[in-house]
Amino acid sequence: MILWLASYPRSGNTYFRILLHHFYGIRTTSLYSETMLSTTFESSGFYPLLKPLEERIADKTLFWIKSHELPSGDFPAIYLVRDGRDALLSYTWYILTIENARSEISPALFWQTFHDLITDNRYFGGWSSHVLEWSRRKAPTAILKFEDLISVPHPLPIIQQACCAIGYPFAEEIHTPSLPSFSELRRKIPDFFRQGHIGAWKTQMPPKLHDLFWQYHGNAMKAMGYPREILEYAELPIEQQAHLLPRYDEELTITERIIRSQKQELLAKEHVLQEKEQVIQTQQREQSFKNELIARMGQELADKEACIQAQHQDLIAKEAVIQQFIAARQSLFRFCDIYYVRPCLKRLLPACLQARLRQWRRYVQPKLGVFYQYPPRPVLIPASYHEISLVRKESSPVVSIVTPSFNHARFLERTIQSVLGQHYPDVEYIVQDGASTDDTLRILESYRDRLTHLESCQDGGQANAINRGFCHATGEIMAWLNSDDVLLPGTVAYVVNFFLEHPEIDVVYGHRIIINEQDQEIGRWVLPPHDNNMLLWADYVPQETLFWRRRIWEKVGGYVNESYHFALDWELLLRFYDASAKFARLPRFLAAFRVHEAQKTSQELEGYGWQEMSKLRKQRHGRDISNEEALYHLRNYMHRHLLYHAFYRTGLLKYW
Repeated sequence: MILWLASYPRSGNTYFRILLHHFYGIRTTSLYSETMLSTTFESSGFYPLLKPLEERIADKTLFWIKSHELPSGDFPAIYLVRDGRDALLSYTWYILTIENARSEISPALFWQTFHDLITDNRYFGGWSSHVLEWSRRKAPTAILKFEDLISVPHPLPIIQQACCAIGYPFAEEIHTPSLPSFSELRRKIPDFFRQGHIGAWKTQMPPKLHDLFWQYHGNAMKAMGYPREILEYAELPIEQQAHLLPRYDEELTITERIIRSQKQELLAKEHVLQEKEQVIQTQQREQSFKNELIARMGQELADKEACIQAQHQDLIAKEAVIQQFIAARQSLFRFCDIYYVRPCLKRLLPACLQARLRQWRRYVQPKLGVFYQYPPRPVLIPASYHEISLVRKESSPVVSIVTPSFNHARFLERTIQSVLGQHYPDVEYIVQDGASTDDTLRILESYRDRLTHLESCQDGGQANAINRGFCHATGEIMAWLNSDDVLLPGTVAYVVNFFLEHPEIDVVYGHRIIINEQDQEIGRWVLPPHDNNMLLWADYVPQETLFWRRRIWEKVGGYVNESYHFALDWELLLRFYDASAKFARLPRFLAAFRVHEAQKTSQELEGYGWQEMSKLRKQRHGRDISNEEALYHLRNYMHRHLLYHAFYRTGLLKYW
């Protein structure tokens, strides 16, 4: 537990602790640093507070601890009080010589500091508040006057009386050497111990400061039993009084000048602050005006946006009317053609001329999108297709081809043979089957040792199977070939040569041959040079002829969109387009597209095929696009297609 040794600074607390150790051998500590005292008075019982205060409070051992602050607990205390005038004079010397370490002290600085101690409560709350709070404390507190300790030659009874008052009597004193005097203490620490005189204020304190002190602390002085008394300097000779008064008046004048100067500085700072506040207010008004302007502009933009939306809706409505008009006109032309023009021609024109017209009409109609163009005939592959040699054999890249398969046993072996027969040394061929139930697995097992990877398991459809297959691919050039289509001889080597000679190209495709179930040719698609605008309205890129570099595949995410079942290749091409891929249509037939009854393309086109194509067009153009509008924007591409097809049919262009 704790017994507090309390006082206002410079009121005899340290001297009282020396007496306790002198008479009773009591060792005391302090809440404050006492390096100078503990090293100088090693035999006086001073020791540092090694443990935290909370542990001292909980300990049953009694600890005597010096403090200037009023504690919150109910531990007993001995409070030493000293005449406030002597205490403040001594405290002034202590502040200037020890705390501020000043070697030279001007009178003006001394009296200004003394003046602050009288009027300012920053120093432990002020002398009056400190004394009254401790004297009115509810916990056991013995009030001991410093003057009583000094005025008697043997202060032991006074100490015993104070200790008994708080319930700590001592039986007998310890016989120690003689009690140290203030002069001895001063010799050891002259800056800490001064004179210890009673009433030193009478010859040192100017009248004006004495009046000021009594004005602030008179009530506490009376409560402690200290009279106002008469200053001894009044009994001094007139010459000495005249010497003291002007000196203090001069010092007060200097102090007043300092105060006035500080006030002027404060006024100047206040003026600067006012100017800054005006600037801030101006900036706030400007910001408010800007906010209002932004709000008005935002409202104007919102109104304009609403107007644009209204105009957009109006344009959509007008576009719908135009499309209806186009459809009506086409219906009218078709009606007139069927019911008026054709019957008239049949009656007026001879049969041979009508046959010529039908032949010419078939000749000028676009072939893109048409699968059955003429009666089946054998596919003639020229010898040059088998004689492709690599441009740079030492740097030939790996080509990865994935075939997704499901119940296509009738055509699967022909597809596999077309890939394995490419005679290109670095082909990764991966077949991803969707757990087929026909003869597919038997066929695949017969080619297992020639395939890079073979897997048959349940999947999520064609796109999922393609993604699974490409997970095992490492090639620099990539493609997928459906299990009913075939590559023409020499295609892989031709594509590799083109990529090697044109490193800036990312995606290539070529012309298409259309075959039936018996591998007979029934049509050809001859495409004009690549046109990016075509991709925005339709997909006429033959998927089985499509090859691309891995760099563009990884740039667009490295996947086929599994939410598409029909237009998955068009969706991939649009992502290539968005990634600024460079396309090229190669001047060669690269693959054959098979048409048969169980064909996925033919069946799904009437189902969700149109839905997926409409979805892609709407994503690209921000609105629904009719087939008539798409064909209108494709007319130039179709004209070029007819021109190239005609040149090919007449032999002006040769792709063999």
